Amino acid sequence: MIIVFMLRWLFGFVDFSVSGKFPERFLNLAARKGINLWGLTSNNKIFTAKVKIADYNELRHIAVKTKTRIHILKKHGLPFLIYKYKNRSGIFVGTILFFVICQYLSGFIWNIDINVPDTINEYEIRSQLAELGFYEGIKNDNIDIHRIERLINLKNPGISWITINIMGTAATVEMSPNLSEQIDKSEKEDKITNIKAVSDGTITRMEVRNGTAMVMVGEGVRKGQLLVSGIIDYSDGSSSFVDSNAQIYAKTSRTVSVEVPLKVQMTEKNEYIWLKRDIDILGVKIPLTFNSNPDDSYIKNYSRNQISIFNTKIPVYINEEKWQKYDIQYNTITEEQAENIAKNRMELYEVFMLYSTNKGKILQKNYKATRFSDKIVLTANYDMEEDIGIKSVLQVKEN
Repeated sequence: MIIVFMLRWLFGFVDFSVSGKFPERFLNLAARKGINLWGLTSNNKIFTAKVKIADYNELRHIAVKTKTRIHILKKHGLPFLIYKYKNRSGIFVGTILFFVICQYLSGFIWNIDINVPDTINEYEIRSQLAELGFYEGIKNDNIDIHRIERLINLKNPGISWITINIMGTAATVEMSPNLSEQIDKSEKEDKITNIKAVSDGTITRMEVRNGTAMVMVGEGVRKGQLLVSGIIDYSDGSSSFVDSNAQIYAKTSRTVSVEVPLKVQMTEKNEYIWLKRDIDILGVKIPLTFNSNPDDSYIKNYSRNQISIFNTKIPVYINEEKWQKYDIQYNTITEEQAENIAKNRMELYEVFMLYSTNKGKILQKNYKATRFSDKIVLTANYDMEEDIGIKSVLQVKEN
């Protein structure tokens, strides 16, 4: 239906009325001559319908034969529009220029959508594609898809396969990761490792599965001290090198402090919003508003939207800066409130502290709050049991 309407509009059509003694004969004779009428309605023996311009003159002859009168009610279409503005050449030149520019721009890629898996960096892929001559703004005729797909695999061994699909002014890039490249190369090779201490402590228990233990339970150790050696000596005088595997648990101590000011700065969202907009056409920015940047009591949010015409993206963007005003207020809290806030923060720290350790646990903790002129300082002393071992690669030089 849309195509039919567009064709009718392109060649022009009119709404007309038929009146007289025998309007039915007029309609029958028009049908015999193959004239297409549509939108036919009647009211008190006055018929209205639509017809193409090219057929309207023939309807005049039929009206004379059937002793009826026809009258144009409304005109539609491009021919009437051209006639109306025939003395305004600038409009037609601008219209023609607009379609010529649109036709020219349709030969470029203006939007590249890259679907990358989590293991591949999209920015890195875009940069590599740009180096190979595939970027937003490139002409379609200058793109060798097969060459780009072949070379991107050489540039990025983390990609198993890649395919580029071009649809009009948009392109979609699909790829799959090379799983074999994601395996740590160090895991493919035999490693020789020691286990060293990451902190001071007293050994409480050990679980040595591979390697030679260099410490005993109850022994105090220092940070960086060798706990498990990757060299195993045998009774016959021979030795072997292994990847050490052990958990060395020790009692450790930590001291942490948290400060909470008694005068707290707070921000409250204001109803006032400051907007700045501009339109970006082929990299040329034209301001739509002429507001200057407000002061520091605003927080800026930026958005960029690409314009689409008939589901086809064109190189036109609407940029918007939304500046939200915030009012700054100061509230004074009591010592008890400050101490409770500090304890909550300390408990949150404990969660992350235990998460960062390997099966670590808190044996004992002690809080101490100290009041200063403008703040409360909460100090916590922790006695912990945790795995203090960390692997260290042993470099062996071959002679």
